[in-house]
Amino acid sequence: MKKGIYRIKLVITFFVTIHSSSSMAQTGPSPCEYCPPVSEWGGRIDYHPSEKVEVKSDIPYAKYGDREILLDLYLPRNQTDKKRPIIVMIHGGGWLYGSKTDLGEAPTQAVTFAEAGFIVASIDYRLSDEAIFPAAVKDCRAAVQWLKDNSESYGMDRENIGVFGISAGGHLALMMGTSPKSTLFESEGSESKTSSQVQAVVAIVPNTDFISYYRWKRETGKEAGLAAKFLGASSLTDLTNAREASPITYLDNESAPTFIINTMADDVVDFKQGVLFVEKCRDMGVQARLFTYSDAPHPFAAWNRWYDETMEMAISYFQEMLIMD
Repeated sequence: MKKGIYRIKLVITFFVTIHSSSSMAQTGPSPCEYCPPVSEWGGRIDYHPSEKVEVKSDIPYAKYGDREILLDLYLPRNQTDKKRPIIVMIHGGGWLYGSKTDLGEAPTQAVTFAEAGFIVASIDYRLSDEAIFPAAVKDCRAAVQWLKDNSESYGMDRENIGVFGISAGGHLALMMGTSPKSTLFESEGSESKTSSQVQAVVAIVPNTDFISYYRWKRETGKEAGLAAKFLGASSLTDLTNAREASPITYLDNESAPTFIINTMADDVVDFKQGVLFVEKCRDMGVQARLFTYSDAPHPFAAWNRWYDETMEMAISYFQEMLIMD
């Protein structure tokens, strides 16, 4: 289906699906109250290089003094005369941990997307022990700009870019879909003036509104944790940067179509964060979809029990929203 159809903002897509994965009885311990035991999660996904995918590693896309921020490109080897759509992958880890190659999760996801025909850019960004908000958002914007500016060199379609992220990476992906017009996120590490507008977002278990997220943390007796560190806040009542860092703040009728995948059993990010965001998309006339597991743990996308289904949904959405022949 052609991209132009999906740019008609008055046509709203709003799907909510609740899916249970608890076909097996809980017979062992689980890190979350409503999840199956870990023994039934199928093990963590493992990275296996693909003969169908070429990887170009550690390409600088932004620079702060002597500090270079890097990305890896995953290029399908099969030949085509047509430019390929791009998927920008943003890793999770609470804005404090992780990398574009951490634990093999990002490389595995990148290969899965590349084997489906996308060019994938898996990016690093400055973590909150190096620089707090808005540094990570600035880096993600700089990565999108670099990809557009260098699209001809790699056969990339700069007009068809999707962004994929999990947890903290999902939050940053949503920021890319909602805030391209904000001057707050112009990067000092890049001289590019190219628009960072993207065409689709898939965000898994993301934060969408830090003010309501803090409220949920207080009500459930949880610690301020990694979000407060990322925002530079001292406590759950300190709203420093909470509004400015929330993707929901920037939603307007030009925001990118978005698919959120979350889980009601999440004890790290309240699943209502996704519901709230999709409902506001609906009000704004932005296409949005929501798929909600009933009993998956927060990191479900990194476990074999949920991996294939989750990636199939993400690939299908990007194929639908980006031009692919």
